[in-house]
Amino acid sequence: MKPTKIYTLGDYYNDEGLRDLCHYVKNGHPSTKFIAEFLVKMLIDQIPENSVLIPVRTTHSHFDDYLEKAAEKYRPTIDRVFTGIWTNGEGSVYEQKKKGLIVTPKDVPLDLARTFNKHHFDGLNIVLMDNVIDTGVTMARCIDLIGHPCEAMCIAVNWENYNQYNW
Repeated sequence: MKPTKIYTLGDYYNDEGLRDLCHYVKNGHPSTKFIAEFLVKMLIDQIPENSVLIPVRTTHSHFDDYLEKAAEKYRPTIDRVFTGIWTNGEGSVYEQKKKGLIVTPKDVPLDLARTFNKHHFDGLNIVLMDNVIDTGVTMARCIDLIGHPCEAMCIAVNWENYNQYNW
């Protein structure tokens, strides 16, 4: 299942400079913390007040750290909802897609943390946070695990890839 709505700053490949900005932030440039907070604030302003944010961590990056810390200032944020190894014998989901392999939501090795109570969020708008959405396979897996419609927040979306998959 895909997110019901995506809050984003634009298209990963077609909005000039956005791809470079994503990599700049991900690689932890010294000004990253300021940039991440600015980007998160721009996105948070679009999200309904009754939202809870859930980070989707597929790798460890400076961006994920800064994204979560910045988001916590504006909306309730629940960390460590998803568990599992982020790679399998073929490498990470990203690496598999770069090799041209088709990855489905069931191929994403994630599960819910045992402490996650789905009913705790009844009546709230759940927004999954990630840095970039490519095909949407990771988001689809997370939504399937949560079992509740979710929205998504990311800096950029690869709309060409995303639109061709119907999870």
